[in-house]
Amino acid sequence: MTTNLVSSKGSSRHLHAVVVAFNPDPDFSNRLARLTTQFEKVWIVNNGDPLNLPSVIPSSSQRHSALVIDMHGNAGIAAAINAGVRAAAVAGAAWAALFDQDSICPDGFADVGFAAIEWAADHAQVALFAPIFADSGNIYQRPKNSDVERYPMVEEAITSGSFVRLSTFLALGGYDESFFIDFVDHDYMLRLNQTGHEARSLPIELIHSIGKGERKSFFGKSFVTTHHSPGRLFASGHNMMKLIFRHSFRSPRMCLKLSTREVLRILKIIIYESDRVIKVKAWFSGFFRAFSRSSSVSAADLSRWNINSRVFPSQ
Repeated sequence: MTTNLVSSKGSSRHLHAVVVAFNPDPDFSNRLARLTTQFEKVWIVNNGDPLNLPSVIPSSSQRHSALVIDMHGNAGIAAAINAGVRAAAVAGAAWAALFDQDSICPDGFADVGFAAIEWAADHAQVALFAPIFADSGNIYQRPKNSDVERYPMVEEAITSGSFVRLSTFLALGGYDESFFIDFVDHDYMLRLNQTGHEARSLPIELIHSIGKGERKSFFGKSFVTTHHSPGRLFASGHNMMKLIFRHSFRSPRMCLKLSTREVLRILKIIIYESDRVIKVKAWFSGFFRAFSRSSSVSAADLSRWNINSRVFPSQ
């Protein structure tokens, strides 16, 4: 059942969802059902083989509210999100929730998001709401002052689960498609902050997987290794450096925070993951490619590195 959401102030609020699909697993249909029962329309942006989608969108009720946008190949997460957001805006949506294909949307998620959107009607500077999300037992994006404010401010938000104000998203040019996959959300968040907009936290958790998380321990400190493919690490190395070139003068603290996190990620790969040589080589190859300021990441870059690895070439 779909719901036409109307605000208490009388203006129609067509709340849409955008989910990017890349050769999804069979259980995608169950995750999709959680979206189609909560959002008026769900835009499935297909970055993979179009023949794979019919088998994971089986029911007529899902097909009624789920609309497919085919990117005719892997155009990257940034281009896919941009395409879905444009479609939602043309269809009359003022806000949309963005999802990765492996995220599990909890019951009541759209209701929590809609309540926040109603609140944001009187806070024009708020352009994004992000949930708390859980992965491999870790909790991320939980603001320190969540017990004080209803929607506390956050400085980081991953794509999945975020509710974005479409007018602001489109005015800022959406996601930078030259990033292709990694750091697209960090780049957007920095641009939001630098233009006087705010991101706020939602009081609800979203289950979302970051890579193939595996919990490890080092001198009593617990952490998660992601086991991303070499292609994905190539994109991370490239996009981290590109983000630093773009934002280091206006947002030096966040750039330092993100780059430090990447250094720790490389150390975890060296110590705990398989295929560590090709993974580290891929990351540094992307890092040095970024010094050509006009460079970008493509599907061919990811495939070129993944084909030399035993790691499954997932996004």
